[in-house]
Amino acid sequence: MKKTILVVTLILSFVAEAGRGKNQRKRIEGGVNSGSLNEKEAARLSNQQQRIQENREEYKADGELDKKEKAKLHHQRQRASKNIYKQKHDKQESN
Repeated sequence: MKKTILVVTLILSFVAEAGRGKNQRKRIEGGVNSGSLNEKEAARLSNQQQRIQENREEYKADGELDKKEKAKLHHQRQRASKNIYKQKHDKQESN
C-alpha cells in the first residue's frame, strides 16, 4: 500500500498546482488512502490528469487560451471528475 501511495504521489506531483486539477489530485490521493481506489484505477486517473495538464500547456503555447480551448479543457476536467467519482464508488476493492 505504501508503494502505491508513493507511485500515485509521484505521478500527481507532475500535474500543475491549479484549482480544479489540485482538487482532483487530492480526491485521487484520498481514494488511495481510504482504499476506495486500487493502484490501477489511481494510475489511470492520474494519467488522465497529466493529459489534461499537457493539453493546457499546449493550448497556452501561443500565449493564451481562446474560448474553444477553454471549453475543451472544461469538458476534459468534467469528465475526469466524473471518472474519479465512478472509480471511488465502484464495488472493487483495493489490492
